[in-house]
Amino acid sequence: MPDELDYGELMHLVCEHYGISSPGWGKVHCPDPDHDDSRPSCSLDMSKGVWRCHGCGAGGGVYHLISTIEGMDLGLARQRAAEIAGGRLPPVSGAAGGGRGDLPSWARSQSPGGRTHLPDWARR
Repeated sequence: MPDELDYGELMHLVCEHYGISSPGWGKVHCPDPDHDDSRPSCSLDMSKGVWRCHGCGAGGGVYHLISTIEGMDLGLARQRAAEIAGGRLPPVSGAAGGGRGDLPSWARSQSPGGRTHLPDWARR
């Protein structure tokens, strides 16, 4: 089995594949094709492998980035990430390996009852 990557390394490969580069101040144009981003408003955290557009609110992990760019579901986006990374992916994390492990903490909000609430865009 090929060596595993961490999410940061995978994010670097994915950004390189799609031609996404971050200038020194860390903002890029939003990858969401439905967001006409005239000024870079999207932050990439390459060390954690997450992104967020401060203009439209889109964001998530590296699989969400691929899903947004290519308009595919997260399962296909994970397969695409494997193709981009030559079969090397980070270990599955999240609830029983169910795939929510690539959501950053800001993508989960606490409801008044203390339960975790996933926003609509993060639900499958």
